[in-house]
Amino acid sequence: LKYKIAEADAPFEIVWDKLGIPHVYANSVADAYRGMGYAAGYERLWQIHLSCAYANGQAAALLGERFITQDAFQRAFNVHGGHTDLPESKGDWIADAYLEGLNGYVSSLDEIPPEFLHAGAEPREFNRADIAARYRFTSWFQHKSWTEKMVLGRLMATHGVDYFSNHVLHFSEQDRNLVEELKEPLQNLDPTMINLAYPLLNIPSFSGSNNWAVTGELSESGKPLLATDPHQPFTIPNTFFYVHLNAGSWNTFGAAFAGVPYFMMGYTNDIAWGLTTGFVDCYDLFIEEIREDKSKTHSGFKPLVMQTETIDVKGQSSKEVPIQKTDHGVLLEPFMKEMGMSDSTTQKYQTSLYWSLMDQPTSAGALALLPTAKSTKEFGDLLFENEICPLVNNIICVDKESNLERYIATTTPVRKGVTGSVPLVGWEEKYKFPLAKPQQLKVEKNPACGFTLTANNDTMKETGEFYIHNFPTHSARADRITELLKEKEKFSVEDFC
Repeated sequence: LKYKIAEADAPFEIVWDKLGIPHVYANSVADAYRGMGYAAGYERLWQIHLSCAYANGQAAALLGERFITQDAFQRAFNVHGGHTDLPESKGDWIADAYLEGLNGYVSSLDEIPPEFLHAGAEPREFNRADIAARYRFTSWFQHKSWTEKMVLGRLMATHGVDYFSNHVLHFSEQDRNLVEELKEPLQNLDPTMINLAYPLLNIPSFSGSNNWAVTGELSESGKPLLATDPHQPFTIPNTFFYVHLNAGSWNTFGAAFAGVPYFMMGYTNDIAWGLTTGFVDCYDLFIEEIREDKSKTHSGFKPLVMQTETIDVKGQSSKEVPIQKTDHGVLLEPFMKEMGMSDSTTQKYQTSLYWSLMDQPTSAGALALLPTAKSTKEFGDLLFENEICPLVNNIICVDKESNLERYIATTTPVRKGVTGSVPLVGWEEKYKFPLAKPQQLKVEKNPACGFTLTANNDTMKETGEFYIHNFPTHSARADRITELLKEKEKFSVEDFC
């Protein structure tokens, strides 16, 4: 397939191999990304359209009223990024090139595809805000640690800390004191608030992922090796969009989400990288004392922030959803009542939810430059933009010189004095935490053992300045991978397959 996008520097070629993987051959990196965008639209236009609706809090407009709660909750927390600026990025030229290719395919359509007809929708062009929202959405949905904090706090306050303290990975004496101080409001927490995390699922499904890498000293070829397995279920279309880009001497192959120019895992001539879900704790629950539309702070009572979210609904009038916020985040009990999920009367103590990205602007080009990195150091620097990363992943990167680094690619609070495993006191200033700096999240560099790995486990244990993985999965997979990596002196490609 040859196609000339209006903005393209020159004609480029897209070839699908026998496995259905598109290969884009272009004269410039920008044109390669234009080809990637065009191929993604050609294969996955409905998937992209639907994913953008979810990320932007517009699913009810596309699919109907059952998505109203999901849309309103996400928009209240600025998952779509519409309540903060869309900053400029050094990677915007890649995002723009990708969008030119994707929108070039959309504009080439001479009829509405059947998926859109079935949904009563029409294709539309996409923009930078869509890409930024997609990244924020992946951070939002991957690990709802606040639900575990709510359950743990209620159980401990009701039945005693000692019954449950061994069931949580990190728990401190300060956490114990918090449970005692907040005993009454924790006992009265409404456990049905958890339904806000998964409003359309009776039982949420979970999956795992592994990645590991060795330096050239541990490989038969003398070159570094990396393996990454995201453990995604089989779906049609696939979760990932696999693509190869070529622009002269520059080559990239990897997996992205259709609709964004970010390679979640892949390799170039210089580097290779892979990721796992980090089970990063980016949420905090606060018990707030509320009095006449004001919340208690360390310096007295402060008026709540009131905002209204307008949710468009397919086949119906739009719905106005009032939102109440404290300095920490959205109050959950009033939201539950507004959405018809609770009929409780106004309580003295209410629960607010903090999400680390809620007030942080993020760009469309934030992650686009990763395949242009020549080394692990450059890759690690590109993960963060203005000290923010819109992900919640463990990422391993190795370069051709056998430099091996591991990063926790995220935006998360630096909790000192408490672990964050239980709800916090909303009126005490000491529980307002700064966000982690990139250097605190570049956690491993050229380990002496010659390998590194992650498997949704607690990758830091007691080694970091603060706790990052409060509710990870069991370490069994990580332990087994470690055993295997210690069994041989040299590894082959076949060993990693």
